Amino acid sequence: MKRANILIVDDDVFFQKTIGDILLKADFNIFLCGGIKEAERIFNKNYIDIVILDLVLKGDSGIDYIPLFINNGTRVIVLTGHASLDTAISALKLGASEYLRKPVEPKQLIETVEYVLRKTKEDGRESEGSLKVKLERLELLDLISRAITSTTEIMPLLKMSLNVTMGFLGVEAASIFLQDEATGDLVCSMASGLKGETVEGLKISKGKGVAGWVVDHGEGVIIEDVSEDHRFTSDIDKKTGFNTQSILAVPMKLRGKVVGVFEVINKKKGIKFTIDDQNLLFSITNHLIIAIDNARMTEELRQSKEQLEIKVKERTRELEETLEKLKKMQGQLIHTEKMASLGIMAAGVAHEINNPLSFIQSNLFILKDYFNTCWTNRNTQSEEEIKDLIAAVKESLDGTQRITSIVKGLKEFARKDEGKKEFFNIAQLIEEVLKMLANEIKYKAEIIKEFVNVPSAFANRNEISQVIVNLVMNAAQSMENKGKIYIRTSSNNEFVCFEVEDTGCGIPMENMKKIFDPFFTTKSVGKGTGLGLSITMGIIQNHGGKITVDSEVGKGTKFTVSLPTRSPQIRDRS
Repeated sequence: MKRANILIVDDDVFFQKTIGDILLKADFNIFLCGGIKEAERIFNKNYIDIVILDLVLKGDSGIDYIPLFINNGTRVIVLTGHASLDTAISALKLGASEYLRKPVEPKQLIETVEYVLRKTKEDGRESEGSLKVKLERLELLDLISRAITSTTEIMPLLKMSLNVTMGFLGVEAASIFLQDEATGDLVCSMASGLKGETVEGLKISKGKGVAGWVVDHGEGVIIEDVSEDHRFTSDIDKKTGFNTQSILAVPMKLRGKVVGVFEVINKKKGIKFTIDDQNLLFSITNHLIIAIDNARMTEELRQSKEQLEIKVKERTRELEETLEKLKKMQGQLIHTEKMASLGIMAAGVAHEINNPLSFIQSNLFILKDYFNTCWTNRNTQSEEEIKDLIAAVKESLDGTQRITSIVKGLKEFARKDEGKKEFFNIAQLIEEVLKMLANEIKYKAEIIKEFVNVPSAFANRNEISQVIVNLVMNAAQSMENKGKIYIRTSSNNEFVCFEVEDTGCGIPMENMKKIFDPFFTTKSVGKGTGLGLSITMGIIQNHGGKITVDSEVGKGTKFTVSLPTRSPQIRDRS
């Protein structure tokens, strides 16, 4: 025959089944339900000895139904959560016999049920004194609960909890031992009462003493006389001079694993520890373990945050170093591409310089002969001869100016860049680049310039000249027969734009997405590095500009470049 009929009312199906199984194994008859309406139906059809009632149900307050159950002589044990202690106090005032703090230890659950059944047989109704004690215990739990939610400082909280527990239970000493995860030893993290300061920091070897037994078995224990219990060892008493006589110890469990032990020692005035004392200590422990876990997580988060900040700083430094290296590499690539462009232009430049050099040399020979003649036939030179002399000198000066211009342009183009940005006229820069490329282009394409007045561009002049060189030379090299290259300027809001459009072979659709990739080229070996357009894209993006391309196979390609007309500081202010 079953010991008693118990109705469990809880909307958490998993918790409901868990405590139901525990009580079923302890030979109780169990009824399970998730709400008040179903509970009333079961209650009206069956004789129920005890209702275990969750105070917080979906859509209902369990506390409102306590009078319904107790008016029929049924005892009520209320289930309380961390935030419902005030409600639990009200529940006891309404006639509830006991309370259990979630999560519930199996041993604590069974002992509480047996205690309520025993009290029912002994005296029927709850005495006023007994109710007062239970209310005081709930108020103690409420005090500890509020302290937990108001601080993340674990040591002051543990100290306060030990002191109020000692005062309430009337014991000489209390201590909390936490398990060292590496060794399994128990270390006294906090102690209070007689000799408390000498106990803190002391270790109990794994599995030794009463505390070691509690950890190994995961159960609470009451020892009325330690001298008659083999589990007790006097090592700590010998070190501290304390005289242990009786002990109440309960495990501190976190997510089902024992992580420590809460002990109270020597109840005063010769009074013995009771199951009520043990249940109270279990409840206090359930509160404290949450605080300890929160403190550990807070400390782990703090350490993780510090480590993350260190890693971020290291990573930022590495990225800054990498960025600096990439900038240097980009500069080297741009310079390398310039040198490659210069190599392509070399033959044409030599031809451009040879032309003026030839007539300068010829004119100098003429001048030499003429001066010899003048010296021989002094005072007889005609006016016509003087004009010829002046013309030869002027032609030679024009030639030297032309050479100077070409050499200056090449030097400007070839010099290593310092990254300086300035305002300049884009059309003027295009003209300078075309002079350098004149001989390279004139046999392949006709240049058609369509310039309009536009604002000055704000950019690195030397890098943009590289862009123009790359685009114009690509246009020229795209033509199998002589074609046309259109170069246009325009402006658009805060950007100045230029286009380079050719009548060459065009770019196949499958290559359009790859033309800006490093080392991609459709030219034969030795005809290109595959870096020209990649470098061009990098330069334009670094200037906060844009480059777009339109192409049709057999008709030609058009590149459009947009450059800022104002510095970033001016743009931000506007």
